[in-house]
Amino acid sequence: MRRLRVIFAVALVSASLAACNAILDIDPPNVVDDEDANVTAPSLDADVPLDGGGSEGTSYPPCPQGQVRAIAERGAFCIDQLEVSVAAYGRFLEAGAPSAKHPSCVWKTAAQPDQWATQTQRTGRPVVNVDWCDAYDFCAWRNARLCGRIGVADAGAGWLTAARLRESQWYTACSSDGTRAYPYGDTYVAAACNVKDLPDARALEPATARPACITGDGGARNLVGNAIEWIDACEKDTRDAAASRDRCSLYGASFRSSEAVLDCSFALPAERRFRSDDVGFRCCSD
Repeated sequence: MRRLRVIFAVALVSASLAACNAILDIDPPNVVDDEDANVTAPSLDADVPLDGGGSEGTSYPPCPQGQVRAIAERGAFCIDQLEVSVAAYGRFLEAGAPSAKHPSCVWKTAAQPDQWATQTQRTGRPVVNVDWCDAYDFCAWRNARLCGRIGVADAGAGWLTAARLRESQWYTACSSDGTRAYPYGDTYVAAACNVKDLPDARALEPATARPACITGDGGARNLVGNAIEWIDACEKDTRDAAASRDRCSLYGASFRSSEAVLDCSFALPAERRFRSDDVGFRCCSD
């Protein structure tokens, strides 16, 4: 299994979003912004065997709308095919942004992302400028959970280490259960995902703009590049009783990332309260 590479940093560098195309909304499926009307959305209910083999003789219930099933040695789960969109998050806000009352989020007072007015001009893009608690609350509201440990919701601190990387839903889906370095294979392909190294690099893109940036046959898209994503793996900061400074994991790199950090094992720690215009998330279901 590949070694987990963690780059310690106090914060990410924030920058204004450049104008870019909208991405496909997750909910409802197969709805795209006008600029992307010629893009066909992939199926949202496919079973995706992560080991590259078939799933004959195995029966699983259908995944919730907008998710695909990942089948791994440690168990099957469902993961959002696309990053959570501005439109989907807007419905969460319209519902009153109900809190899941996570004990480490007592410091939260508002769920509206930074630069929200700008984000709502492109409702199909992935929602960004959200902190860990925003992501956790949204997934709970949707009767899902922030992607974390396979088979264990709210696993607590300390479970995600290099030796236990394949217990992570996010990493397992991205790496085909540890058999691939990248979502699409074991060799880096410069044009596969929306990353800094591309000659036409820009900000957030439509989720369907780079069909090669996908896991399995009709699996999750943009797990590498586009928006880096929160997962449910945090370490307590003893200096902060309110837990807003706890160190939580971001996975997948973003449109600002270069080849050196683009495989599925790349992780970046950030404070639970951290927000940036290249930080988003997706949800999982057991």
